Amino acid sequence: MPTLLATALILLIHLFTTEIFLKNYFYSPRPYTYLKDVFTLGTPLNDGSFPSGHLALMTGLLMVLTYYFKKGRLWAFLFLVILGWSRIYNGVHLPTDVLGGFVLGLLYSFIALLIVEKLRAMVNAGKIKLSLL
Repeated sequence: MPTLLATALILLIHLFTTEIFLKNYFYSPRPYTYLKDVFTLGTPLNDGSFPSGHLALMTGLLMVLTYYFKKGRLWAFLFLVILGWSRIYNGVHLPTDVLGGFVLGLLYSFIALLIVEKLRAMVNAGKIKLSLL
């Protein structure tokens, strides 16, 4: 259950931090809107380019999963590299957008794991009662 709680925390942190605040505060147009010969797949997006929400969310989620389930760390890292490269290749992000999303995802996972482990310690010490941990 700690994995589920940490995942829910990351989703909430990501929603409010990246999607609502950062993408509007640091608004930058997507590369396909100003670079010539950049072809993007799918429907053009209207939100800001920085930071990459895909990378922020997936990094956070994969870091939590690999924290609790040690196997698969290499696959998680490879997935993040491929995801980041694909966002750049498809013209929806610059490398700085991808790097920013990756760093944010690490921060989100750190915050979520800190909260969950603190709650777990409090439950184990008998200070609070939660059935989720």
